[in-house]
Formats: sequence, C-alpha cells, structure tokens
Amino acid sequence: MNNDPNLYYKKVHRMGMLMTVAAMIVFFGVPFIACTIFDIMPTMKEVFMVAGGICLIFIPMSFAEIIAETPVMGSSSYIASITGNITNIKLPACLNAIKIADVESGTSEADAISGIAVCVSSLVTMGMIAIGVLLLTPLEPLLTSPVVETAANYVLPALFGCIILTSFGEHVGGGVVIHGRLKTMILPVIIAAALYFFIIPDIYEDYQGFIAIGLLIIIYATSKIMYKKGSVVVEMPEDKAEAKGDAE
Repeated sequence: MNNDPNLYYKKVHRMGMLMTVAAMIVFFGVPFIACTIFDIMPTMKEVFMVAGGICLIFIPMSFAEIIAETPVMGSSSYIASITGNITNIKLPACLNAIKIADVESGTSEADAISGIAVCVSSLVTMGMIAIGVLLLTPLEPLLTSPVVETAANYVLPALFGCIILTSFGEHVGGGVVIHGRLKTMILPVIIAAALYFFIIPDIYEDYQGFIAIGLLIIIYATSKIMYKKGSVVVEMPEDKAEAKGDAE
C-alpha cells in the first residue's frame, strides 16, 4: 500500500488532464468532421466575426472563474469544466457539500467531497436531460403554458440566491469562522452597481468578464486590508480548542 499523501492528487490531475484533452478533441472534432463531410467549412474570418463578441465575454470570464472557483472546487474543476454549468450547479453543489460535511475548504477531505458532489450533480443533470428529451413532445403543451414560463424565469435567480446566501453566514466549513466577511463585499457591489446602472449600462454585459477579474482583485485587496486592521477576523478550529483549554 502506497502511503504517499500526494498520490491521490497526482492520479486525479493526470486523469483530469487526459479527460480534458479527450473532451476538447470531441468538442472540436464533431463540428470539424461535420463541416468537412458537408463541405460547409467556414473561413477563419467568418469564425472570428461570429465568435469575436462571445470570446470577449467568455474568455476573461473563464479566467475569472478559474481564479475564484478552483480553490473551492479543487481537482473536481476538471470534470466541472467538462460537464459545464459551473456557476449555476457545480459550484453551489460543492459549497453545500463542504458545508454539510463540515470540512475545511482546500483540504484533501474537501477535495474528495467536492469531487463526489460534482459527479453526482453531473449524473443528475444528465438524467434530467434524458428524461426531458423523452418527455419533450408529450409535455409540450404544459411547458409552453404561461404558468410554467413565468416559473422558469425564477430558476436562475433562485440558484444565484443560494450562492449569495452562503456569503451571509460566518461559518465557511471545517470549523472556520470568518467574522465581518460581508464588509469585504460592500465596495465591489457598489462598483458593479454603478457600472451597470449609471456608467456603462449599454456595454456592461460585453465586458462583464473583465469587470469580474477587476472586482476579484478589489475583493482580495479590501479583504487583506480589513484583515490587517482587524475589521475581518478569522477564527480557526485550533484557536477555539486553545481558548477552551485555557478556560479549563
């Protein structure tokens, strides 16, 4: 039996990189083969004209997601990136799993739990998609009804609401308690709201990826400053144990 504590990470990262390469080959290979067979291969100019605006949004947003989400999700980021819908499904699943298990984010335990959460959520998603495809035609009258359309408009707000609610609590898992963590969000929220409603409302969505990266830097800077000044206090499990021991 190998007792190397890094063996798990080595195997997961190796498998993750192989699966990522395989997924990219499939993602690019299927449209390439289809375009070749039907002789509809677009020119690079046409590709850039169509995808240019989308790339401006999603490329910086992808970098922002990697910086913000990978420390939480750990090695499960590989399968989350392949299956997609990280912000809406995979990240909330990881956060809830870590919180329920009461483990510290960034540890091997949290990494394993995040992997299980992402895999289960992916399986559930694929199962729901399969059921939806089978029942799409029979349920078309119901799905196109005004009541269902109204309810569907609240799905994404409900998902993002779950993510926001996790920011209000001081317990972040693993016995770690952060007092005053909401203070670090005040300045970024004000800046984002000002940009969206007053400064660049017409082009905000086109540059939201770059804005997200800038706000991450601001959050990091404000958190560090507030932590040094004592406005934000991090209470570790060992601190509680020491305080309890001293009291006894």
